Amino acid sequence: MIGHVNIRVEVQPDRKRAARALKAVRRGGYAASRLGGCVICLIGLTLLATDARAGTALLACGALMMFLPDLGVWLALRRHRHLLDRPVTLALTDTGVRTSLAELAWEAFRRVEETEEFWLLRTLSGRVITLPKQALAPEQRAELRTFLAGRGLLNT
Repeated sequence: MIGHVNIRVEVQPDRKRAARALKAVRRGGYAASRLGGCVICLIGLTLLATDARAGTALLACGALMMFLPDLGVWLALRRHRHLLDRPVTLALTDTGVRTSLAELAWEAFRRVEETEEFWLLRTLSGRVITLPKQALAPEQRAELRTFLAGRGLLNT
């Protein structure tokens, strides 16, 4: 049986929280890029003894790989800064999710991941709506968790 949910919350703009949300959404690629960059740097360090040019080139490429995800987050926040200038109202009901910008039925969602700080509502089209847990009262968090589990959407 699917439960019921009727939660309305206003999320205040916060650039640091938005950056953390982007990192949470992209955590797999973020970690892979960092790890790959470290491996390339290690290879570059060992190569420095025999071929300084190649070793230096690998060190530069590895360092770039390690910091590229941070640059991507910065660029995304810069590109969408107009969305971070005003509060966003989210309404979560039995029929779906409505924000100040769009409305989606629950059938449009593939899964919802619960992290320590956010719920990441992933749509079938690949978009993600981030809902900060801090914006909800403890009883609303429990209500939402029960509802999402009942719909088979919740991945913790």
